[in-house]
Amino acid sequence: MRDVMLKSGYSTRNHKYWRSRGVKGPKPWPLIGNLYQVFLKPRCVYGLHNYKTYGKIYGYFDGNKPVLSVAEPELIRDILVKDFHKFVDRVGISLGHPIFERSLL
Repeated sequence: MRDVMLKSGYSTRNHKYWRSRGVKGPKPWPLIGNLYQVFLKPRCVYGLHNYKTYGKIYGYFDGNKPVLSVAEPELIRDILVKDFHKFVDRVGISLGHPIFERSLL
């Protein structure tokens, strides 16, 4: 029983990350975070649903890793250009075509 409690605590240790920072988002599951939602729907449908539900900025979990989604053009520009050096852990997005791979996305 103790092992189950320890593993459960370990797998949910980051799940208060966005809530403690006042960022809205879907509630994550232990171990997998919000990945189950991504597998149930295409990522673009999942993102659009969250955008409509939580707004232009929301947080979710890729497993145990907190991820911030931003759909505010001015803030995206700041993140990609002005404050580029402060966001070293950005996730790369594969768009499937060499022209798109060299874009700022």
